[in-house]
Amino acid sequence: MILFAIIIVASWLMTTCGIFVFLTLSNTKKPAEYGRYSKPKASSWALQPRVAWMFQESPAFFIPFIFYWTNQHLTDYGSFLTCLIIFHYAYRSFVYPFLINSRNTTPIYIVLMAFVFCSWNGFIQGSWNAYYQPEIDKFHPRFFVFFGVWLFAIGFIIHFVSDLHLISLRSRGPSTYGIPRGHLFEYVSCPNYFGECLQWLGYAIAARSFPAIAFAFFTICNLAPRAMSHHYWYRSHFGSKYPNGRKALIPLIW
Repeated sequence: MILFAIIIVASWLMTTCGIFVFLTLSNTKKPAEYGRYSKPKASSWALQPRVAWMFQESPAFFIPFIFYWTNQHLTDYGSFLTCLIIFHYAYRSFVYPFLINSRNTTPIYIVLMAFVFCSWNGFIQGSWNAYYQPEIDKFHPRFFVFFGVWLFAIGFIIHFVSDLHLISLRSRGPSTYGIPRGHLFEYVSCPNYFGECLQWLGYAIAARSFPAIAFAFFTICNLAPRAMSHHYWYRSHFGSKYPNGRKALIPLIW
């Protein structure tokens, strides 16, 4: 019961933090100082992008992996959901960092905050799936499972293809930015964020657990204002050359 209470409280805190992050990023309109927004003067207190990504994302891989490796799951379905978490963060921690071509450093405080969040999220998702996720039955309709996993897979494909597309634009130079074209970039400025939101919405639908819903909620609260910042940056940077019809995050809507 103590573990259950910890997971529930941590999930509520994640939901509350999501609201705080959304309001802060939306009201200040000040993007986090990494990537294209990094400041050279902060380089002495910053990490190279590959090191930063691996360090900050890896807890969300290793913590659920420990639960999976030690075979603590009560149900096969809980184990399967943990595999979805592991799959995503294996990409973010050990594949994506070696694909990027960037010299923009990330401040230590941002890396540490991301590390803490990934540790926090990895624990609540991994522990819930291990000890409290029920098996698929009449109270957990297969429709939600299939639809959620399908959405997760579609979201990952969109996310992955968008990452590759953005990386290819940087191949001309680590400090060169261009207007992305093709794929979902014809409809939104940040299809990579759109794909990641779809992933965790799908995961939440498939899991139907409070920790999964809290994480999906936080992801949207975090990425929506960042997508708008990128959208404004593209428009201010490229001016009339940037397509007028593109939205920030959701095709044809917003």
